[in-house]
Amino acid sequence: MDQENVVITDSETPSPPMKKTKRKVLALAVLAALVGGGIWYYRQALPYESTDNAFIEGRIVQIAPRIPGGIVELLVEDNQAVHKGDPLCVIQPADYEAQLAQAQASRDFSKARLDGALLGLDLTKISTSTTVDATTAALEGHKAQVQVAKNKIAQAEAQLNSAKANLEQQREIAKGAAAEAKRTHADLERLRTLDDKTVSPQQLDLAEAAATGAQAKFDGAKNAIHGAESAVKEAVAARDASTEMLKQAESQSTGAEAALEEAKSAPKKVELSETQLAAFRAELAQREAELTLAELNLAKTKLCAPADGRITRRSVERGNYVQPGQVLMALVEDEVWVVANYKESQIEDMKPGQPVTIRVDAYPGILLHGKVDSFQKGSGARFSLLPPENATGNYVKVVQRIPVKIVIDDAIPEGVLLAPGMSVVPKVRVR
Repeated sequence: MDQENVVITDSETPSPPMKKTKRKVLALAVLAALVGGGIWYYRQALPYESTDNAFIEGRIVQIAPRIPGGIVELLVEDNQAVHKGDPLCVIQPADYEAQLAQAQASRDFSKARLDGALLGLDLTKISTSTTVDATTAALEGHKAQVQVAKNKIAQAEAQLNSAKANLEQQREIAKGAAAEAKRTHADLERLRTLDDKTVSPQQLDLAEAAATGAQAKFDGAKNAIHGAESAVKEAVAARDASTEMLKQAESQSTGAEAALEEAKSAPKKVELSETQLAAFRAELAQREAELTLAELNLAKTKLCAPADGRITRRSVERGNYVQPGQVLMALVEDEVWVVANYKESQIEDMKPGQPVTIRVDAYPGILLHGKVDSFQKGSGARFSLLPPENATGNYVKVVQRIPVKIVIDDAIPEGVLLAPGMSVVPKVRVR
């Protein structure tokens, strides 16, 4: 029989009970699939939040000099592993060694000046009271000498007046003696002119004796005058000597007064010395700061690794002249973590400390474990180079991404490279 002419009779048509049974089986199968899918979703998908917008992050330190100079030693290559403190390159140190020597000499000179000022201040303080006492005693002594000189002058003046009075008296006596000698001599000459009958020898002897006595008295008066004149001269000399001694004593007294005033100004000298001392201290502090700066600059000639890691993007060669801030190379530290950019609708139940499983695109067979560390205070778009200006133009709402930091708890397997920028897929258990 030809298949195109086959006609289904009523006896071959399925009965209604069989149709119902098939429908029930199909419905049960769909229900079982839905229940199974729900159970799987509840146990495997619902408790987790995952994203493929996640990358490995790490600290990248830009190595740059802080002083200018030529590179004389280059000690690392690209991708070389280094440890903290390892030298990377050396800048020519000769100029900075000379600056250090100059700073040390300046510091030593300032310290010597300060030490000298301290010694001078101590000596000034010690000698202040002694000088005042000594100059006061000297002034009193000179004043006493002035008084003694004045007394001697008064005494010399009295002696001079007495000598002058004595001289006048002796002159008056000499006048009288001269007159008496002249008279007796005249009497003697008159008697000698008379004859022997008129003048007796006795009278002539008496006259000669009177003349001789008067002459002797006159000569004595003249000698007394000479003595009185000598006494006057001596009194004048004594007065002049006393006057000179007074002048010297007054001069010494004036000098002692000036010395006393200078001694009394010693506290001001101490204050001035202390002011100079403060200036020397400030100068020394400045020189020590310059010395410290020179030491730091010399230490900066050697660039060392700030942490463990690998050198990348080295852009300097031996002999290059570098400037402060010029990037010479980069150091990628060994410590890495994950930054996952979750949608803002995914972080409702996410909290620090929740466990995370991490799959690395480069190593699909490796599963790492970690935990949520922290959330960025702001969306990624807000910190972009050109943040959106939602207040201008037409506004279209876009779901924002929130960077979430995830730390890796597992040790990195040997031979596995986790470098900043590599893609990963983290899955956070939030329930």
